[in-house]
Order: sequence, then C-alpha cells, then structure tokens
Amino acid sequence: MKKIFILLPLAALFLLSVSDLPSGKKEENGTSCDSIYQSFMDDKHDYYRNQFRTMRRLVAYYECKNNIEKGKYKRELNELKKNSQVYNLDGVLFASDTLSHDYLLDYNLKPILKSKRMLPLHDNTLFMLVDSNEVNEITDPEILKTGRKKLVSFFHYRRINKSGKFVNNERYHDVSLLSYEYFMVKKVLSAGVIDSIGNPVIPLVYADFSSPSKGTILAKKSGKWGALTMKNQTIVPFEYDWESADKLRNEYLRGKK
Repeated sequence: MKKIFILLPLAALFLLSVSDLPSGKKEENGTSCDSIYQSFMDDKHDYYRNQFRTMRRLVAYYECKNNIEKGKYKRELNELKKNSQVYNLDGVLFASDTLSHDYLLDYNLKPILKSKRMLPLHDNTLFMLVDSNEVNEITDPEILKTGRKKLVSFFHYRRINKSGKFVNNERYHDVSLLSYEYFMVKKVLSAGVIDSIGNPVIPLVYADFSSPSKGTILAKKSGKWGALTMKNQTIVPFEYDWESADKLRNEYLRGKK
C-alpha cells in the first residue's frame, strides 16, 4: 500500500510536466520544436552573416516536426534540400537553390516570387533582376572615343519589398556585394556605392571599386585607380595602377593611427 501512495504523486508530477509542453510536441534531445523555431525566427536582418545558421535551424525544425508527427513534413524537408541557403526576411523567406535561382517563400515554403537573382538588403527589401531591352545613351567620354553611341541592356535590377512589389522607379544595370555593409551599383558603365539599406554613399561617377577597408575604398576613374573615404573624399589621387593605389591607401591608414 505504501508503494502505491508513493507512486501516485510521482505519476501526477510526470503528467503535470508533460502538460506544460506545447500541444502535440514532445521534447527531443532536450529542446522542443518550438524552441528551434524561435531560434530560427530570431535570425533576422543579418542575411550575409546568418544565412547558413538560419538554414540549419530551419532544417532542424522540420526534422524535429517530421520525427514527432511521423513523416508529415517530408515535403518541407525535400523543398529545403533544393535550396543552398535560406534567410528569414521578417515575414517571408529568401532562398537560393542549387541551380542559382532565388525565391521568396512563405513560411510553409511555398514560392511567392522567383528570379534569376535577388540580393537582400538590411531593411527587408531586395534587389531583383528583371528583364529589359532598354536602350541607353552613352555619355562616358572614354567609350565615346571608340565610336559607340548606345548600349542595349537586357537586364535591370529593381528594388522590391517582401511582397514582390517595386518600391521605387530606380533601375541599375548591375548590383554586386562589396562587403557586409556596401553594394556597388552600375548604370551603363558608371559605378557608385550604396549602403545596406539602399542609401547613396558614393555617386555613380566611377568605373569600378574594390572591397572597402577601414572606412576607405579603392575606385577606378578614367582608367586610373585612386582611393576614397566612404564619405567620397579623395585620399589617393586617380593616377595609379591598382597595386600602387592600394599601397598608398595603406600608408594613409597607417598615418591615421
């Protein structure tokens, strides 16, 4: 009889602890599916640093759900296997597959939008590559010397929100990542720099840029390289090849210490 009285409180305590778990979810390896999902939800606004961690957490979440609910989430896991990276864009997912297509997905991994290329910014907008046959007048004097007067561009980058709608009329012929904080943008053959939320940093009057370093950047103009601060102040004149300009920039940076 004493054994029965001892076992009853223990059984009640066990039932109480189970009832505190999320409905339909059991603990797995010390953490619930909900806690994995919350860690995925916390990985926002940091795509270029968090993309692979976010992907692992989302896979872990669906594996947890799939194990508990006996294969119910195989479709979601198969969808994730098609993607090389996933990022939580605060309400939707940005994903890239192994065939170099980019997508916006809902949280059930159903496609909202597909593009040949998209680049997320830090304000939950993206640059998306769209088709175009726009003909542009060339104004660069170096190109005009070759006799070319016009340039046909077949692609443009436009900025969209997470619903896939254009947020402005701005078009760029190319957008590329310079660093975690900066993008190079081009119109025809003129290049400039914007920050991670789309604000202009350096005007489109240059031909090329290197990656920024310690608040400075190498830029090319009229066939020569120089160096600028990220406030567009010239610190090395545009008179050098790339290696010489980089050496002079490093000397400038040492002098600033």
